[in-house]
Amino acid sequence: MGYRFEFDAVNRILLSRIEGAVTNQLMVEHRNRVRDYARATDAKAFILDFTLAESFEMSSDLIRQLASSAPTVDANYPRVMVVPTQLSYGLGRMFQIVSGSRRPHLTLASTLEEALASLEAKTPKFENVEIVGPDLELRIDRKIG
Repeated sequence: MGYRFEFDAVNRILLSRIEGAVTNQLMVEHRNRVRDYARATDAKAFILDFTLAESFEMSSDLIRQLASSAPTVDANYPRVMVVPTQLSYGLGRMFQIVSGSRRPHLTLASTLEEALASLEAKTPKFENVEIVGPDLELRIDRKIG
């Protein structure tokens, strides 16, 4: 899989880490899953982390299409895209500009630490989460240490 979800229950932050090649298909599938995970966790903020992305093979048309569409989580939720490279920053900035007022609380950060600081997260502890079943039941993989 090209992404995974983690959740910090104390700060109510949903974190999605994108891994490997970022393709049109991956991002459309990911967008559809974000809605489910946000609902299942009752998240109040969202971080999309591209630190582990190895390549960007998605089209600018898809970026515009996704940015122009209604947000998958409440538009008032703070959301941060972690975009550590010039290319990912440029694509993130394009998404941010096209989103305009649809995502007024979208910001960009170069590291996860910067993203967490912008959300004023206190001692975050992320745990892997996975939705199992049609009723959006969560399975939490508790990290040790």
